[in-house]
Amino acid sequence: MNDTHSAHLGRQFDYVIKVCHDAAAKCTVFPGAGTKLHWPFEDAADAIGSEEDVRMVFRRVGDHIGIKTKNWMGKNGVPMVHRPNRNSGALSPLPQTAWP
Repeated sequence: MNDTHSAHLGRQFDYVIKVCHDAAAKCTVFPGAGTKLHWPFEDAADAIGSEEDVRMVFRRVGDHIGIKTKNWMGKNGVPMVHRPNRNSGALSPLPQTAWP
């Protein structure tokens, strides 16, 4: 378990959404989660090829996760807030409960 996971153990969540294809077997369990969802996306860390090929896989997977998340949030009435994207300076949607 890494520090990111450790920081959230013991917290209560309405939803926990795991997005890697083998999440059920490898990811941390969050016993306080109300609803647990598994969206099996390709693991971009397994990408092979040139640096540009790997970068394209990460972008594609990230785009697919973003689209699915935005659609799911809209269908489930989860409010969205915007915060600056750390990498691009653009704004990205996040549920209000994700940021204390």
